Amino acid sequence: MDCGHSKANDESVWTPGGNIGKPIEFSSTCYLIRHGSDILLWDTGVPDDTVNNLADWSTLPKLIVYHLERTITSQLAEIGLKPEDVNFVLVSHTHGDHIGNVRLFPDATVVMQKAEQVARPAEPRPIGKSAVPCEPPSRRRKSHDRRPIRSADATSAGLW
Repeated sequence: MDCGHSKANDESVWTPGGNIGKPIEFSSTCYLIRHGSDILLWDTGVPDDTVNNLADWSTLPKLIVYHLERTITSQLAEIGLKPEDVNFVLVSHTHGDHIGNVRLFPDATVVMQKAEQVARPAEPRPIGKSAVPCEPPSRRRKSHDRRPIRSADATSAGLW
């Protein structure tokens, strides 16, 4: 899904020591996943209410600005879905271009790393039905281990 475009004035923020002062453009992507009867959304992109805003939008205007040409709700509608059809919203991290539309999914269970949940500033209202913090696995799996990968925390929280 197209969840926005970003323009930054200093690529070295993402490439320390290289490309200092070089402008960069990149896209914000969201992924819609159907898992059995559940619908999962990975990240929610730049806020829908900024669509076609000529001034663009930013949480760090001196570094980066975001532009949105199509709302996430319109893209869901194109494939016959509404925000309330989404059961789970998985958040990679809590930058504005990744969580900009979380509030559009109040009935979804929001899943994020515990560190991101703790670091998120206090908000006046909850971001979803529930936030399920997931700790990273305590040990890495061996490359020859072919069992399906599941987060122990997500499983114990009753998500799968």
